[in-house]
Amino acid sequence: MDTAVVAIIISAVALGVSGYKVISDERDKRRKVRVRIGVVMPLSEFGAGPPLLEIHASIPRGKSAHLSSMSIAPPRGDWLAIFKPYYPVAFPYLLEEGKGVSVHVEAAVVGRLLKARGFAGKVKVRGVAYDATGDRYISKRLTFDVEGWSKADSPAAEPA
Repeated sequence: MDTAVVAIIISAVALGVSGYKVISDERDKRRKVRVRIGVVMPLSEFGAGPPLLEIHASIPRGKSAHLSSMSIAPPRGDWLAIFKPYYPVAFPYLLEEGKGVSVHVEAAVVGRLLKARGFAGKVKVRGVAYDATGDRYISKRLTFDVEGWSKADSPAAEPA
């Protein structure tokens, strides 16, 4: 094989490795906030509490973020702000790499609010976290039974 061809192949491989390293480093520097939504049951020595809808945000790697709020996004582009979470979290909240924060709201309250806004049956909702720069981070969809949860017994389940 000609030495010029070998030199070109070695140069191409070196360029590819360098490019991959640059892209990998830039990806690691970017902020990546993961958001998930689900239903949880709080348990204590006194028994079970009401079922809660949990929105959890975390940064597995990357730059920290100042979260300004978290909310629930039903279909049609609406969103439900969480003003009185079950376990209070003070916003703005500094979310650092490797850390997470959760906001909880009673599932019955969400069911009644969605029903009052005209939703019925099973709807797909998402958890949303907003940061101070205006970026929005969205969870995967959760199927939420509006009729079932709006009928759930909860002393604080009346729409505000």
